[in-house]
Amino acid sequence: MLWAAIPIALALLGINKLFEGALTNVGRLIAFDQGWYAHRRVLQIWLVGSVLAICSIGAIVLLLSARQASLSTRLALSATIMLLALGLTRDVSLHQVDHLIGERIMGLKLNWLLDVGGLGLVLFAQRRAKSGR
Repeated sequence: MLWAAIPIALALLGINKLFEGALTNVGRLIAFDQGWYAHRRVLQIWLVGSVLAICSIGAIVLLLSARQASLSTRLALSATIMLLALGLTRDVSLHQVDHLIGERIMGLKLNWLLDVGGLGLVLFAQRRAKSGR
């Protein structure tokens, strides 16, 4: 069942990525319209904290429920949860987070390394599971 859910979660994350800037702009317009734009940092910090807490709790629950599953399945599940947490955190558009994931490591943005690395781990785990390891 998890192997069926992972591609769906990643597809939804891809759709989310397409509308990432639009969601941020809608949130900004709402904040301006309702007069709390100047206080948005507090909400952004709470949102980032909530996303990370929910993803962490979700990861613990899913990994505990999948403890009998193969290492490949648990690896794919962990990488998918990390990608979801990264994608949802990016949506909040907190400058400190944007700055952190915009840092370069060996000439590559951390954001790109996390995205491609997470997808690579899912693909590696899928290939490993398919080969029966």
